[in-house]
Amino acid sequence: MFLCADFDSLGWDSSLHDVEQVIDKYSSELTGIVESLRDSDGGGVSMESVHRLNYASGVMKAAWNVPCYGHQVGGNLCDTLREMGGLDLLLSNFSSDRSDLKVASARLLEQSLTPDNCNYVVQKGLDSLDKVVKVCAHIHESSSARVDVRNRRT
Repeated sequence: MFLCADFDSLGWDSSLHDVEQVIDKYSSELTGIVESLRDSDGGGVSMESVHRLNYASGVMKAAWNVPCYGHQVGGNLCDTLREMGGLDLLLSNFSSDRSDLKVASARLLEQSLTPDNCNYVVQKGLDSLDKVVKVCAHIHESSSARVDVRNRRT
């Protein structure tokens, strides 16, 4: 379960020191996640890998929603993800046969697409981008189908 007490504690009256501490904490967590995913790459993808990606996606989403400092916190975490090789890892996941891994990677990538990260993804080549778009389209179709079924009147 994702706990975002650190993000909830930030607001309009937070000091820059408090903001930097939260950025440092979650940058370290993202670094650890990327390193553990990279290390587990040789042993195959586990459900733990998917859970880590989902956790990272939750962190990114919460970071962007921080009042007043969301752009700073989210942007810094996105930079960390790119600089630690996380974007490369996410893009490589789109070649996997595991749909759960692709979906988790797409969700994290969606939360991480700052202009610098978008440029990075585009520079990696259209093949990677095409795979990302296909997975995102599938996610959208799946979520739309669920919404339509729930909202249908009999």
